[in-house]
Amino acid sequence: MRERFRTVSRRVRRSWSTDRPAAPTGTPTPSRGTQRDSRWWDGIDAADGCVDGFDDLAILLIAVAAFLLLWFVFPPVILLGLDLLWLAFVFVGGAVGRFVLGRPWRVEAVSDNGERREWAVRGFRGAGQLRDALQTEFDAGLDPQPDVRA
Repeated sequence: MRERFRTVSRRVRRSWSTDRPAAPTGTPTPSRGTQRDSRWWDGIDAADGCVDGFDDLAILLIAVAAFLLLWFVFPPVILLGLDLLWLAFVFVGGAVGRFVLGRPWRVEAVSDNGERREWAVRGFRGAGQLRDALQTEFDAGLDPQPDVRA
C-alpha cells in the first residue's frame, strides 16, 4: 500500500536590517563572533557626553547621593532601631523579674575606709525605706543593724 504525504506551504518572513547592506547571494556572511552586538554600557560613553547638561548632572548627583544613603546611612539606622528594641525587651524582662516575680533589691552602703555592707530587700518601697533608715543611722554615727526580711 502506498502512503500519501500532504504538502503544506508556509510563508517565511525575513527580517531586514538597515544597519548593513544585504550580502549578494553566494557570498560568505561574517561569523557571529566578528560582529559586535550592542551592550547595556554602550550608552555610557564619556566621549558621547553622557552628562551633557546641568539637569543630567543634577540627576546623576541625586542618584549617587541616594545610593550612598541607601548603602551607608539606612542600614546603621535600622540596626540602631533593632538595638533599641532589644534594649526595651531586656528592660521589660528585668521589670517583670523585679516587680512581678519579687526579685529582691540590693541596698549597698560603703564607708570612707572601704567597708562595704549589703542588704537584700523585697519591693521597691521597702528598698527606699531601708535606704532612708540606713542614712539616718549613719548620720547619727550608729552601726546600723536593720531588721530586713528578703
